[in-house]
Amino acid sequence: MFSHRRALAVAAVVCASVLGLASPAMAAPPATSTSTADVIGVTVRTGSTSAAIAVRYRCTGSPDQVHVWVSLKQSADRTADPRLADEGSGSRGTAAAWSQSHAGKPKCDGTTHFGVFTVDQQEAGYGILRHGWAYVQFCLFDAQNQTVPVSDFEFDRLL
Repeated sequence: MFSHRRALAVAAVVCASVLGLASPAMAAPPATSTSTADVIGVTVRTGSTSAAIAVRYRCTGSPDQVHVWVSLKQSADRTADPRLADEGSGSRGTAAAWSQSHAGKPKCDGTTHFGVFTVDQQEAGYGILRHGWAYVQFCLFDAQNQTVPVSDFEFDRLL
């Protein structure tokens, strides 16, 4: 897992981002890409249907080449239910809570960045997010990854 110190550091990054002090970011690669994405491991609930997800990423491309999708799903008992990793488990109602977003503009200059991306239910979603385990999906399309995104999918604690 991760250390208490790492959790505090990630929480500080998330809080700074929510307050507008950190910039958005992202990415993770197919074999020939230099783009990367890594969900850091702690996600912070910012409301009953919203959360901030910390990501380390590297990507390239102009704003019209960059697109982000982030999703967070929880089971009814807030455990790491493997069914949440199934394609479409949010839209099919397998999850008890699902928040997602296409918002966020990472800085894609070919260098590594840390950023925080927010999910909510403005586009689609349902249920109330609660403390516990959540399945986080982070996908980034950039200049090198126009058809298949660089991605990171994992279960993380929702604080």
